[in-house]
Amino acid sequence: MPGMTGVNLVAVIEKIDVRVDEAHGGKGSRLAEVTVADETARTKLVAQDSVLAKIETDLGEGKPIVIRNCAVSRRMNRDETSELRLHVHRDYSKISAHPDSVASTPAAPSSTPGADVGCTTG
Repeated sequence: MPGMTGVNLVAVIEKIDVRVDEAHGGKGSRLAEVTVADETARTKLVAQDSVLAKIETDLGEGKPIVIRNCAVSRRMNRDETSELRLHVHRDYSKISAHPDSVASTPAAPSSTPGADVGCTTG
């Protein structure tokens, strides 16, 4: 649900789409829309800065990941549809390879045929 914070999940990275975001003062910061999925659903994770660097260097497409303390938002599209997005904050959230060192972490998804959750994956 949009507005939720402190969300934890295990998913598989399906696709990493990196682009340069010129909207914030023309700085040209790198931003990624990372399609993640589990057995139940598929959605996009928004990452930038150190989080994006970690995804690119330590993780990667096809790899199971653990996401801790992310936030959920709803993005409205130009065609009046909306998408749910996961936001991983560089200071408050954690993203790591699965399995991690936390005993209560669930198993990685065995398959990812999940339906899109208000999300088109292009």
